[in-house]
Amino acid sequence: MLRRKTEIDWLVETEQMDGQSVNEMVLGEVHRWLGSRSRPGGAPLQITELGCGIGGNRRRLSQGLTAPQHWTMVEFNPDVAEYFRKQFKIDADDTTDLVCPQGDAANDCARHVDGADLLILSGRSAALPQPVLRDVLAKARQQGTAVYAALQPTGFVKFEPESTDDQPIHQMVSASGMPQAAALIEAMEEVGFRVLKGESDWIVQGVNESFWHSRGRKLQRHFLQRYLGAARRNHPDQAAGLLAWANKRSVLIERKKTTITVGHADILAIPEDRE
Repeated sequence: MLRRKTEIDWLVETEQMDGQSVNEMVLGEVHRWLGSRSRPGGAPLQITELGCGIGGNRRRLSQGLTAPQHWTMVEFNPDVAEYFRKQFKIDADDTTDLVCPQGDAANDCARHVDGADLLILSGRSAALPQPVLRDVLAKARQQGTAVYAALQPTGFVKFEPESTDDQPIHQMVSASGMPQAAALIEAMEEVGFRVLKGESDWIVQGVNESFWHSRGRKLQRHFLQRYLGAARRNHPDQAAGLLAWANKRSVLIERKKTTITVGHADILAIPEDRE
């Protein structure tokens, strides 16, 4: 887990870019799904998010919903959960439950799916062990809950200008296995969902005449630190070479001469009726 300041700063700094990167086609299908889930007596839609962060997915999704809603927000980092609690004034909000499972409770996420119309998996739910994720998806499929997986990494990263050193570094970062989006789609299809996917690349420019003139470099530095950390975890024996590569990239960032593109996919798993 990253230090509190770094973790929360990253979430705050990237929220606007996350919103710009979300695939509008998939988001529209999510709204259509929820629009079809009418409840008797005007009862609220039930929406659960695993790995809610500071609530970016909730803000984006709520903008297109007119029906009453009840949200169950699950965040695994206590510091981030407390930040979310204060930002949303959760203690005075009867439309929202905030849950921060710790220890063994973090492996019992399937119970939070009970009665949900929609389950949201953010990039922050990637740390769930595969057996736990399979249980969550199976529970959702069994009870007819759709699953919206927002901004799931595809494994594609491109630094511009390109360097011959980039590909070996990328292989080190990817050494942990199958890209998250592909693995998640495979797991969804295995339990019987129909899956809709939309690409949603995340592009950070170091300089232009817009909002990103000042913030772009900060985001690039944040991302480079996280990328370097992932490579070091997979290949601690290559620390010196990794640091040399990162130093070269840092110079380009400070000179406002680089762009970083990170591949993401938005995914909607729809529980079609059994034959």
